[in-house]
Amino acid sequence: MGGRVKYKFWFGFLLLFLSGWLPRTGFGQILYDLRDFYQYDNGIVKQLELAPKIYIRFVAEWDSEARAKFINELTPVSQERVRGDDFALLLGFGESIPVGEIVQKINKINHSVVVEARPVFLVNNMEAVVDGIVVEPKTSLTELGVRNRIARFGKFEIIKSVADGEGWVLLTGDIAPPLNLFILSNLVHKDTWIRRAYPYFRHLHDSIVSEFRVEPISGTVGEPRKFVWVIHIFDPKIILNEQRLPNFGEGQFMPMVSGTPPANYLFKAGKRQRLQDVVGKRSRVVTFVWPFWHYALGEWMVAPQPVAYEKDGTSGTIVSNQAKFVVTSLIGSLGIDDMPPPSILQILEKNISEPKIEFPALPVYWFDRWVKDPAHLSSYGYKISFLFLLPVGVVLIWRLYRHAERARVEAGARIRLRKDILGLCDTAEKTLSYDIIYDAASKILYSTFLQLSHRPTIGEIAEHADVISVLGESWENVQSLLHELERRHEKSFKPDPQVVPKLLEAVRALISVLYPRMTTKRSNS
Repeated sequence: MGGRVKYKFWFGFLLLFLSGWLPRTGFGQILYDLRDFYQYDNGIVKQLELAPKIYIRFVAEWDSEARAKFINELTPVSQERVRGDDFALLLGFGESIPVGEIVQKINKINHSVVVEARPVFLVNNMEAVVDGIVVEPKTSLTELGVRNRIARFGKFEIIKSVADGEGWVLLTGDIAPPLNLFILSNLVHKDTWIRRAYPYFRHLHDSIVSEFRVEPISGTVGEPRKFVWVIHIFDPKIILNEQRLPNFGEGQFMPMVSGTPPANYLFKAGKRQRLQDVVGKRSRVVTFVWPFWHYALGEWMVAPQPVAYEKDGTSGTIVSNQAKFVVTSLIGSLGIDDMPPPSILQILEKNISEPKIEFPALPVYWFDRWVKDPAHLSSYGYKISFLFLLPVGVVLIWRLYRHAERARVEAGARIRLRKDILGLCDTAEKTLSYDIIYDAASKILYSTFLQLSHRPTIGEIAEHADVISVLGESWENVQSLLHELERRHEKSFKPDPQVVPKLLEAVRALISVLYPRMTTKRSNS
């Protein structure tokens, strides 16, 4: 009996250990950082927009009670099933949640053995997750050539490859830490044979978006305005059912306050106008416009309306957003024609004698002599002013001295800092060490921009517009320098003796540009 109890104890302890520490997938736990969420678009670094939601998928069987308990601990405000996947859920957390807290929740979930979590992004106002990467080579490469080319960036699994125009869509599975899909796509983008690499987004909803707006959103009584209904269609197979679209100004499709529409004589809507479709590379935009006039004051709301469409013979419906607008109390376009012309008022003049007012005699005070004799007052004023200005002058001279002393000390420290960085460059030139070159570059950036970390990355610098503004034309050189230095993490990396002098030249040029701004306030800490 005692042996069985002991066996159960160790078995339970082993399960507890595995649930907290063993990886969720075959390669390891996939963790994210806010600095990973960016991509390159025509040479420009663009930050990806996070939605206040998390995509979770149960990768192992779990009873409904355990699932509910796990989800409740995450405190979501909404739950939504993902179409086509019975094991996936979309958890909403409200618009006010910080993006950093979303990333923390995702990493916490990914420590679980049975649940996988992924960030949700807003792409063209549609919620999407990343299933892989898109690789566009500079020259024609086969699927095997692309796979072999990107395999050197780390260990990851490719489930499926699909040709897409000039590139390949690679749907990935397990990824070995510290890689994730965002780090992998940005590393592949830097390859000399690759023109562009970026995440492959899978939309969680139909590829159609509806949007209401009022132009202008704030106006006066009776002012001519426009109600605009814009529908973005991202799939050429989608056919819009315009016959079933409601007409603005009819039924429930009109401005309301607390569910009550205005009186008929206070609101007038014109006929619907269909503007010419705008067809782009990846979407088609359909726009409807109604002119209208509103004569009731207040803040009005137009409720969301359904949009009917068909795709591959199947009918579907989405719902638009709600639109708000304000009617102010100014007269606007109203004209007042029944008011009589103004006339001048007649004022009657009367002879009125002014009353006689006698003031009492003013009392005599001790300070009267100061007022009667200004010279006496000014003589004492000079003496009092001198007593006040003397300590002010002493403090001012002392502050100037201290400022000059601090400037002298700072200048000496800056010279020593520059000497240390140049020493690192000399050492790197002898040893061909990329790590020492990176230490020198990091020390320059860290000592110049207090908002950066000790070892800044391109993604971190890209988040600070003020840093890029100070770098100016040197920003491109900094990107090239850090891109090349990040190659030291590759498995087959070897320093190139011909490249090292160019890197050192870039570091020394960066010292020349940023030396006047460098500070030792943090370097000594």
